[in-house]
Amino acid sequence: THYSKNVDSDTLADDFHVYTLYWSEAGFRFLLDGELIGERPAPEEGFWKLGGFEGQDIWSGKKMAPFDQKFFIILNLAVGGSFFSDDLHNEPHPRPYNLSSGHAMRQFWENKDWWKDTWQGESAALQVDYVRVYQ
Repeated sequence: THYSKNVDSDTLADDFHVYTLYWSEAGFRFLLDGELIGERPAPEEGFWKLGGFEGQDIWSGKKMAPFDQKFFIILNLAVGGSFFSDDLHNEPHPRPYNLSSGHAMRQFWENKDWWKDTWQGESAALQVDYVRVYQ
């Protein structure tokens, strides 16, 4: 699933924001600064079928499985990836590697002049003010 929201400012990096996830037996609700931006009700057939997985449902066929057990929270800043195709242009900072080259990691490093300036200074940091989890 993917949700997006148009914002008035140029970027969400201009200030801190409150990202909220309500996780219940009924499903998930996603909010940004108190505004609902998306919902994923628990599918009647379960998340195994929703995900399009093949074979026997290893999650027991329950509607909220595998989201009916404890999880860890991981906050990170990821670099790279293969989510977007090679023809995606992100100007003025194009992706410095080609997924189909077979040498994407090497290309990433060889093209460091394309991206190194975007990684410097306080504005290039993942900053988390607080995390609150409760039941």
